[in-house]
Amino acid sequence: MVFARPFAVIGALFALVGMLFLGVSLVILSLQHDFARAAIRTSGTVEALIPRGNATYAAQIRFTDRAGQTQTFTESGSSNPPRAAVGDRVTVLYDPASPR
Repeated sequence: MVFARPFAVIGALFALVGMLFLGVSLVILSLQHDFARAAIRTSGTVEALIPRGNATYAAQIRFTDRAGQTQTFTESGSSNPPRAAVGDRVTVLYDPASPR
């Protein structure tokens, strides 16, 4: 029974860390949900694939905002294979107060 106490402490630590990760995940989910509700949805075109570290690629996307201005941005994530090819049409969500 001497070994039962350390296992209980370790179990409690794992539970605490798990609850912390759950809380952070819920905050991130809430922020993304709020952005998606307020964002304007439009379509854009992949103009280029920008190489990132470890042989991954991020899409550079061009779209036109509600004011008729052409906007270009590079997605923050990257992957290999790329999520889209040059010339593909993609859905863009943007903040109308700050289209960039």
